[in-house]
Amino acid sequence: MQIVLLVVGAAIGALASWAVTHAYHMRAAREQRLLFAKLSKEVRDAILADTRVGLSVTELNQLLAAKTIDPADEGPLPFVACPKCGSEDLDYGGDVEVDVDSHGLMTGTPYDTVRCNACGWYRTEIDEWKDGNWDPKQRQRRTQQAP
Repeated sequence: MQIVLLVVGAAIGALASWAVTHAYHMRAAREQRLLFAKLSKEVRDAILADTRVGLSVTELNQLLAAKTIDPADEGPLPFVACPKCGSEDLDYGGDVEVDVDSHGLMTGTPYDTVRCNACGWYRTEIDEWKDGNWDPKQRQRRTQQAP
């Protein structure tokens, strides 16, 4: 009789342990699916191709920047892919005249722009300057087009 109770107790304990573990794994899998669905294919591919076990926010930002910015391009808009959608369908040019009073930059100087044809994302040299990514005193015109 004691052996039967031992076997029944072990079976109940194993079943309870399995139920808790199963519930935890199901919740984790659901959370992973939701997170996975929020990321674009390009971001998912970049993360999965990375060999590190974990990524900090800084490392993730560097990983994404490596997919969207050409480090060899020293111009103000070194984008090779759209940071918003990942598309490589970018148009460069579309110079804009900037009001000197509002920005305090060079008078009557046209500024370079980049626009994503897929999602409409738009960036100018002024945006890069405001974010500290570009020094207008070292201004260089972008001469090459995106692939």
